[in-house]
Formats: sequence, structure tokens, C-alpha cells
Amino acid sequence: MVGVLVAAAGLSTFGIIDLVTRGYGTLAWGFIALVVVPLFVVVPYRAFRAAG
Repeated sequence: MVGVLVAAAGLSTFGIIDLVTRGYGTLAWGFIALVVVPLFVVVPYRAFRAAG
């Protein structure tokens, strides 16, 4: 119980909204790096390989 209070006090100094915003921003960039970039590389490669 005391640990939860200490964690809440620590988070309140940073601002929970800022922490959540940064977290979701980081998750979005990670999604782009892991899914979107390889998609834009693999799909054209396979399309050109199949056409040629």
C-alpha cells in the first residue's frame, strides 16, 4: 500500500497525462518501425520479383 502511494506521488511530479502521451507516441513509432516500414519494403520487392 505504501509502495502504491510512493509511486503515485512520483508519477504526479511528472504528470500522468504527459507520461501516457509519451508512451502512446513511442508505441506508435514502434508500430511504424516494425510493421509499416517492412510492409513498404517487402510488397514492392515481391511485386517486382513476380513481374520480372
